[in-house]
Order: sequence, then C-alpha cells, then structure tokens
Amino acid sequence: MAHIHYKFSSKLSYDTVVFDGPHISLDDLKKQIMGREKLRAGDCDLQITNAQTKEEFTEDCHIPKGCIFEFSQLNSLPAVNVDILDLCKRLLNKHSC
Repeated sequence: MAHIHYKFSSKLSYDTVVFDGPHISLDDLKKQIMGREKLRAGDCDLQITNAQTKEEFTEDCHIPKGCIFEFSQLNSLPAVNVDILDLCKRLLNKHSC
C-alpha cells in the first residue's frame, strides 16, 4: 500500500491517504481527501501545494507515493452566498444558549 501525507494549511498535523500502485491522479487524491474531510465537490475545490517545494498542482497529473502536500480549501460559491452563510453563523452563535 502506498501513501501520501496531507494537511490543510489551517491544521497543525498531517493525515494520510492510502492507495494501491506507485501513484495516484490529482483528481482521485482530491476525491479521497474531500470524502475523508466531508467536503462536497459542488461547494469547494482544493488548492494543492507540495509542502517541500511549494509547487502548486493545477492540472490533473499523477502524484508519486510518499509525497507530502498542503491543501487550501477554495470556495466555489458566489461571494454573496459566503457572506450570507457567515452572517447566519454569527447570528446563531450570538443567540445560542
């Protein structure tokens, strides 16, 4: 079994994705991570950066086993919707018991 270590830029510790074979496609890696982190593809995308070289991966490619990556969540919702969601969260937190 091969593995890739990843973490979101906002987290301190790395998690691991396990897969068969010498490499994994960027799309498959994104799908696995989004599934593990309970993210929906329609709501966001992931920006993927090699943690060692700071190279950003934007096109589908094959990523070799043993790499270490950092991810940033990119919202694909319009900015107005994000502001509305943020406002709702703040109102709920303000009025919670």
